[in-house]
Amino acid sequence: MKQWKTWRHGALLAVGLTVSGGVAATTLKHMHVDEMSGAADAVIVGTVQSQEVVRDGNAINTLITFSVNDAITGQPGQSVDVLVPGGSMVSNGIRVGEVNAGVGFFAGNTENVLFLSEPNANGQRAILGYSQGQFAVVDGMVAVGDLGRAITLDEFKTRIRANATP
Repeated sequence: MKQWKTWRHGALLAVGLTVSGGVAATTLKHMHVDEMSGAADAVIVGTVQSQEVVRDGNAINTLITFSVNDAITGQPGQSVDVLVPGGSMVSNGIRVGEVNAGVGFFAGNTENVLFLSEPNANGQRAILGYSQGQFAVVDGMVAVGDLGRAITLDEFKTRIRANATP
């Protein structure tokens, strides 16, 4: 009986190591809005113009084009392409998708404040801290969790500029 328990525990350990060996985890560090202001290459107020799901090998991403209504910091240009992980598409007649925790949702023609990375080789940017760097603008107000309240877009822009790295 003792030999059976030893074998069973060894088998469970081997299976556990095999399964956990293929699992990768990422921890997302909380970034305060003032910290993101200094870390961003550009901060914009932009409106969603288009979204396209694209594949990169086995990864599914969404490429979102924003028209730039206001460049709070940086030199982003008239529009920016933002690549976010995840999306849903039809491949060979089958709907496939990828969901990534911490990635925000973007509805068409909505206005957002975005804290953006430098462009990659394809000119695409990422949002700092995933959804931490995305703030919806609704009726001229922005809900800022770090502050525990909503503030006007103008107040938010002033705060971002005050904390931006020159």
